[in-house]
Amino acid sequence: MKRVVLASVLILSFAAAAAGQSADMQALAQQFGVSAKQNAAALKMYTWKMRVEVSLKGEAKPAKLFQMRFDADGKLQKTSLTQAAPPSPPQRGLKGRIVAKKTEEMKDYVEDLAELCKGYLTPSPALLQAFFSRVMTAQAPGGWVQMYATDVIATGDKLIYEIDPKTQAIHRVLFTAPLDGDPVEGTVEFATVGGGGPNYAARTTVNAPAKKLSAK
Repeated sequence: MKRVVLASVLILSFAAAAAGQSADMQALAQQFGVSAKQNAAALKMYTWKMRVEVSLKGEAKPAKLFQMRFDADGKLQKTSLTQAAPPSPPQRGLKGRIVAKKTEEMKDYVEDLAELCKGYLTPSPALLQAFFSRVMTAQAPGGWVQMYATDVIATGDKLIYEIDPKTQAIHRVLFTAPLDGDPVEGTVEFATVGGGGPNYAARTTVNAPAKKLSAK
């Protein structure tokens, strides 16, 4: 399976209010719900690699490679394939302590950011249930249909599935979600495993403007 690639993203906005949905749209949402659950189940048979590259205030950090798989309980597991770089000599004094504290804080934030994105990348049955309990639909440019809902994983988030109305295959997932009180924006572009396999996240772009941090 192709690796998941992370890259900096444009700030996304989505405005669509579909107060009265047609019967066709409602039926399409139901069909997509079934397809999404089947795809999530099929994906558990695969392992894939995810490459993470982080840019902080315009400075690129060393890339890391992870192997991704689902365990027996259906939880996504991440194993590092990158050898840890030797630690830099610590700076002494007050400046050294400040640098060490900021480094540790950013490390924790990046790990939290990865966990946040993982929730939207690999929807659990609980997430799908929450999503479809309040899903709305709207036509999108290019012939796609967007299904969207708010407050799916966290209060104030928005999750959008952009799908092919003929096959119910996912084209993109767009999400905005809060992290430590600040907005995070992401786009996930999907591809299909050869031979009629499941869809998977082939490219992900994430941006945390408040931290001047982007991941690709």
